[in-house]
Amino acid sequence: MAAPNSHPNCEDFAEFQELLRVMRTIDDRIVHELNTTVPTLSFVGKIDASQTCKDLHQSLSEAHESRDRIIKSCIAQTSNVVKTLQEERKKSLEDIALLKRLRKEQTKLKLMQSELNVEEVVNDRSWKVRRYFMNAAELIINHRKVNDISEGRVSPDSGLQSCK
Repeated sequence: MAAPNSHPNCEDFAEFQELLRVMRTIDDRIVHELNTTVPTLSFVGKIDASQTCKDLHQSLSEAHESRDRIIKSCIAQTSNVVKTLQEERKKSLEDIALLKRLRKEQTKLKLMQSELNVEEVVNDRSWKVRRYFMNAAELIINHRKVNDISEGRVSPDSGLQSCK
């Protein structure tokens, strides 16, 4: 995934949410990604499952870090705007337009802060799915090895041990 702009547009909350939605694609597709990580018996020798798993792990980590950085950056920017507007409001208590703008920015700030909670849930789900899948894949691979040993064949190591 290409790195998003390090200075996202935090002024437009809808644009901010759309950026996060696009950046969460890897988490939304985690089951598919994991299903394509472990090769079937016919592809065992053709795909490096260990490297594929490591690449997925790195992609997930980078996506999570990038989203966290963007969310926190927008929260900081919006917090500064709110503080500035609060200072202006103290000087001009009668300015209704200023009050409306302050309320709008405060609402946006709360929504951005709630995205940190959403991010925690999304990240947690992705890592749990990945752990579950890798444990299941190890069981399948170990079962194949037991069958191969009992039948006098030796199965190639998947390399998933190094990806947990």
